[in-house]
Amino acid sequence: MLANFGSVLREHRNTKGLRLIDIADHLKFDHTYISKIETGKAPLPDLEVLLKWAFYVGAKKVIENYVISYPASTVEPQKAA
Repeated sequence: MLANFGSVLREHRNTKGLRLIDIADHLKFDHTYISKIETGKAPLPDLEVLLKWAFYVGAKKVIENYVISYPASTVEPQKAA
């Protein structure tokens, strides 16, 4: 799921009739960066940006799948005393 997340967002963007520039303006990024994310040529941005992007293009199911599969921290939580 994580490897093709950008392409899934692109499909939803196209279905909704949005352009790269629409996503770029909404997220406050350059449209060339958005294109690179969608094509897998740039790493995914942080979770907050991905969620904002996914909600904007109407990819609710994608959001649920991504949040559930988002890599957990490798730091062990400390137990309360």
